[in-house]
Amino acid sequence: MSYHIIFAPSFERAIDRQIDYWLTQRVAPETVDRWFGRLHERITATADYPRLYPVDEHYTARIGRETLKINFGDYLAFNQVNDNEKAIVFIAFFCGRTDWKQETV
Repeated sequence: MSYHIIFAPSFERAIDRQIDYWLTQRVAPETVDRWFGRLHERITATADYPRLYPVDEHYTARIGRETLKINFGDYLAFNQVNDNEKAIVFIAFFCGRTDWKQETV
């Protein structure tokens, strides 16, 4: 049985900020669309394999709940699995070149 995917507002805002940044830097919209499509593929794969990606020990310790991490090029997407509700909640998205370890949800 597949899990359903939920995007926390913090995750959606971070994605929107990244896309807006690229567009202001004149990155071609087609390039942005391809990037987002590849990220979307990685995210949707978790519906069938909720623990496909590894636990991030640092983020888990920081917020006190098991948190998994998708490495996507220079970017990191963090999610939590709720087995009782069969849901995967994407909670945070960061550029790996930033000091993401100082950030929390």
